[in-house]
Amino acid sequence: MARLPPKWLAGFSDISTVLTPLTLLAGWATLHGPNLFDLGNPQRMEENSALLHALRHGLPPQQGHYTAFWRWDAPGERYPSTLRVLGAQRARMAGRLIGGCLDTLSRLQGSPYFDLRAFKREPALLYLENCELRPCELLRALLGLRLSGALDGLSGLVLGRSSGPDALSYSRALEAALDGLPYPVAVDADIGHVPPQWTLMNGAWAELEVDAGQATLRFAKGCA
Repeated sequence: MARLPPKWLAGFSDISTVLTPLTLLAGWATLHGPNLFDLGNPQRMEENSALLHALRHGLPPQQGHYTAFWRWDAPGERYPSTLRVLGAQRARMAGRLIGGCLDTLSRLQGSPYFDLRAFKREPALLYLENCELRPCELLRALLGLRLSGALDGLSGLVLGRSSGPDALSYSRALEAALDGLPYPVAVDADIGHVPPQWTLMNGAWAELEVDAGQATLRFAKGCA
């Protein structure tokens, strides 16, 4: 596939099992963002426009952190959201963007399909989002990535809001698994199964700034 003309592949959740290896092994830029069924929701037109912009222009636009999010268990209601940095009030991180759904990518560790070593020749910015992992399983998945070296040598780590059960313990599991990492770790970003969500381009150079609960995500040309 690396010898074929690249095609756009976009979505989130299980499709990360295809998106991320295509970027790592074939050099294709791929889009982690809304799925097809999300595009018809009139409440999500603002976030969906970022995906459509990327498809038309080859790069997502600048995006900011949403201050409220939709919940599947309360249709029509929005809950407040604050993006935070573990152990700090603000952070700036930049690097070649790669990532996807933790539920599936954690199962690929140790295989060629989630081997980040070549990707880390430049600064690499990893993002992950949790769909169904309970806090204990989340802790195991993150510690497994850390022990395997997948979290070594990054310029930053970005974690989406969790749609898994026992969300109150989610923060404690993150802190237990990620304490002491030598780079910024942003939590509760607009990624994945709890909308709204950013459109993220695997392989693109990205810069994320977080300050006082707000964030700005910018992309630059020069994809993988």
